[in-house]
Order: sequence, then structure tokens, then C-alpha cells
Amino acid sequence: MSPKDQARVLLATARTIIAKSELEEACDALGVRTKIEETDTQPPDGFVAGTRSWRVQLILGKRKLTVPFFTGPGIKDQPTAADVLNCIISDSTSGEMSEEEFLSEFGYEDPEDGEPNPGKKVYRACKRMAPRVRKFLGDEFDSLMNKQH
Repeated sequence: MSPKDQARVLLATARTIIAKSELEEACDALGVRTKIEETDTQPPDGFVAGTRSWRVQLILGKRKLTVPFFTGPGIKDQPTAADVLNCIISDSTSGEMSEEEFLSEFGYEDPEDGEPNPGKKVYRACKRMAPRVRKFLGDEFDSLMNKQH
């Protein structure tokens, strides 16, 4: 087998082994594009040292949505459209819960020392994100919400 044929077989094998997720396939089918730049923005409290910060613009037709995005130090590649959508759809559905449901679901208990509950800040951020993501995805929101990634 020639080196060129060996390369073709290897590439075909790799494509079979590394299948795209349902969400990646959906992003491709919809034509979701990204513009991504790494930033020096400090991640919010609670992120581990070495977390990388990104500014991600998602583009779907004429609609655009720009969001901050953070990846752990073990992630070497920049995020994909599916990575970002997976997170912001999850955040959006969480933001559509009541505050009490959210705090209970994610294990935020009121601190005993009288300090503010950090979960309330997270909840408010998710709540603010929800209408932006729904507007950006339009009719595709519900179907993308159920895609595995």
C-alpha cells in the first residue's frame, strides 16, 4: 500500500473513531460559526488557577451572540461552537428555574455566617443569559437543548 493510501486509511479510521456529537452535527447542519479570541479576563471566583478566558461570538445566519467562556487548564484547544452552546443552553435552562429550585438543584445552601449565598449570583447570571440565548437560537433552542455533547 502506498504512503498516500495508508494516510487515507488512517484518516478514515480516525473519523470513525472520533465521531462528532449530536450537538456538533447540529451546529454543522445549521451553519453555526464562531469568532473566538483568548482574553486576559480574570475568571469568576471558583475557577481553578490556570483557567483560560475566551471571548466567543456565535453566528447563526444574521444573528450574533457574544459571550465570555472559560476552559480549565487541561483543555488545550479553543472551544468549539458546540462546547459553548452546550454550556449556555444549560445555563439558560437553569436560569428559567425559580431561584429556590436553582439553589436546591445545584446544592447552594445559605452560609451559616450570614454571608450572601454565592449561588444567588450564579442564578442571576443564568437568568440574564436565558432570554439572550433563546433569542439567538430562536426555534432551534428546544431541539438543540436535547442534543448530546
